[in-house]
Amino acid sequence: MARAGRQDGKVRMQTYDLTLKDLLMDGAPVLLQQVAGLEGVQLAPLEVPVVGGGRLDLFGEIGGDAAVHVELQAANARDMAVRMLGYLWLILRRSPGAKVRQLVLYVGREPPTMATGIDGPGLTYRYTLVDARDLCAEALLASDHPCDIIMAFFAATDDLRARVRAVAGRLAARLAHDPPKLRDALVRLLLLSPLRRAEPIVHEEIAAMPITIDLETHPFASTFFLKGLAEGKAEGKAEGKAEGKAEGKAEMLLRQVRRRFGKLPDSTEARIRAADNEQLDDWSERFVDAQTQADVFGSDLSN
Repeated sequence: MARAGRQDGKVRMQTYDLTLKDLLMDGAPVLLQQVAGLEGVQLAPLEVPVVGGGRLDLFGEIGGDAAVHVELQAANARDMAVRMLGYLWLILRRSPGAKVRQLVLYVGREPPTMATGIDGPGLTYRYTLVDARDLCAEALLASDHPCDIIMAFFAATDDLRARVRAVAGRLAARLAHDPPKLRDALVRLLLLSPLRRAEPIVHEEIAAMPITIDLETHPFASTFFLKGLAEGKAEGKAEGKAEGKAEGKAEMLLRQVRRRFGKLPDSTEARIRAADNEQLDDWSERFVDAQTQADVFGSDLSN
């Protein structure tokens, strides 16, 4: 039972992590302005050259040799400062001389207790910790970007139902002309709702809207990593978990490639979704500096 509980917790944390990454990749200008004073920065996961593979949650170039690195946390981690220092080392190995701003955006239920630095002989290190409770909900709700609007859900409030209603209502107003995008945004709000123990409230508010959502069939909830993880956990088989991990990587890569280069042929998307973890890792590494689709895939998809 204890092992099952740990597995369930791991799946939930991965759900939150992937959902938040996906949101921020779509653009969150008001959020980035609030947490880092940045404008016009496009964030994406970054593969780093380390034995065994590695990935930063989100990374974006600010201009020149300046960059921002954002990690997303749904729970306190005692080793967060050490991990952030390790990420900085990996970034500097990849890009010597880079001036990197590092921050952790914390959306967990409990107040943050993580150390924000390391002090030792010959070493002083700091990163910025942002508690989502401190975000300005009014500014986020006024944004035209769904990610900003959804992030208002995490800001401190004395009336959770009113906040959920405000977020859902603002999404409905902003995306009234595009029901599929509205459905996508509400699915993400629903997946994140346990972080504020708001699942019943979110379900009730969505049920009152003229829209139907089925997590079993929704492309993001079912395909984007969650289904494979759940199957791997239930069966207790390593191959199930690997399949879920590959699905998540494939969907993330597809979103990045579409955003930079436009729509891909259906046959190409199918080949990417069928690729294994090793191939997906290779393409993701190439994507970081790619200027064309050919830079990413080369002749890999032409056979």
